Amino acid sequence: MLNLEWVAKGRLPFQTRFGLHTGSAIVGNVGSMERMNYTVMGDAVNLASRLEGANKFYGTSILVSDQTRQQAGDEFLFRPVDLVRVMGRTEGVRIYELVADQRERPPESLVTRCRRFDEAFEACLAREWEQALSVYEELQRAAPDDEVAALLTERCRELIGHADAHE
Repeated sequence: MLNLEWVAKGRLPFQTRFGLHTGSAIVGNVGSMERMNYTVMGDAVNLASRLEGANKFYGTSILVSDQTRQQAGDEFLFRPVDLVRVMGRTEGVRIYELVADQRERPPESLVTRCRRFDEAFEACLAREWEQALSVYEELQRAAPDDEVAALLTERCRELIGHADAHE
């Protein structure tokens, strides 16, 4: 609501970014009697913080881990963004953008767009770069300002070029 008011007054909107991950954390006061700090610590907190920071790179506002996406169930609409390596973990972490609240009935065109992202992402995981590129190019043509589509389109082109160079 605040952003709508600001834009109506000619101000720039206030940009916020969130990283969400589900897991265990230690929460509470840490320190000594002279210096006490209320904080949160743990792997889940570290991953959420990294996701929050990654929003800037991807041009997104809310990134979530696969674990959070799974626990959210069907109440929210997500699109896959990437598979990222996080320090301290041996396996990559699938990350998603939170796109809409399904209870608010997002437009079918948005639901379809997210499904197409799913298809392209699965093609990438299967190393089917040409197929993924075709879908990402389609998504980018439909929304030229979509930074995720642009990034993944370019990545597929690079991977295809890399594969061609090694044949």
